[in-house]
Amino acid sequence: MRKLFTLSLLAILGLTISANAQVACNYIYVVPSGATNGTGDINAPVTLPYAMTLVTPTRNVVLVQAGNYSYNQKISVPANAVIDGRYQISGGEWIKNSAATTTITITPSIDVYLSLTGHYVAFELGSSPNVYLKDLNIVNNAPTSGTTNSFGRTKYGVRVSSSNNFYFTRLDVTTTNASTGFIGANGLTGGAGSGGASGHQGDDDGNDCNGGGSGFGGAGASGGAGGNGASTCNGETGSVGGQGGNFRAGGGGGGGGSGERDDGSPNAKRGGFGGAGSQGVIAGGIYGNPNNDDG
Repeated sequence: MRKLFTLSLLAILGLTISANAQVACNYIYVVPSGATNGTGDINAPVTLPYAMTLVTPTRNVVLVQAGNYSYNQKISVPANAVIDGRYQISGGEWIKNSAATTTITITPSIDVYLSLTGHYVAFELGSSPNVYLKDLNIVNNAPTSGTTNSFGRTKYGVRVSSSNNFYFTRLDVTTTNASTGFIGANGLTGGAGSGGASGHQGDDDGNDCNGGGSGFGGAGASGGAGGNGASTCNGETGSVGGQGGNFRAGGGGGGGGSGERDDGSPNAKRGGFGGAGSQGVIAGGIYGNPNNDDG
């Protein structure tokens, strides 16, 4: 029974080793000191940018050794590519080590899309379906400053466009803010607000000497508060209506006048209505906000 188990195990191991050897021939190997040409096999590893040119539908797995990488160009990932990091070499074998790190720092030049906006891109999937990125630390180290056609410049760790079926596993992406765009032009001139409504009448003569009510704010954006009615029985006028809330708002209506002086006359009259608020001032709009495209 033990012999049968041993033979079976050896047979399985033999098949496994054979299968791995066959698959290994199709891998593309990347190391920090890789070449910029060659086959990219286990005995002739290459750089990551060059490895992307070696990817084919039947040879699409790229193994990336743990370590630090630095490139001055974006990584354009082709369709069907699998880029897998955190490998270490032990006894000539490439072994996955989850405690290791594969850090790829990109300082790309600026790309201008549609002759309009500028972007700094570390990894790009453009019309590249079925891509798998795993166990990688991606750093976009481009300095962002200036503008392109008045727009701020954006930074991408990974930019995906016109692609589907892409998978990111244990991917650490580091980037910073975009640059600031130019301040926008003045807004259009606002229209004048309408005048405030008249205040209420003041109370008539007697012991109850409340002032007239406040006028209403005018139309426009937001009319100002109405003025207060007079609060004595001495025939005083109400206060002036408040200013509009902004350049487009009408002023508030004035407060109502107080009643006639308290002299015991049975012919005392109510105070008059408060005056109408003035119209808001016509003025230009505020400046537009800066365009800040975030990456």
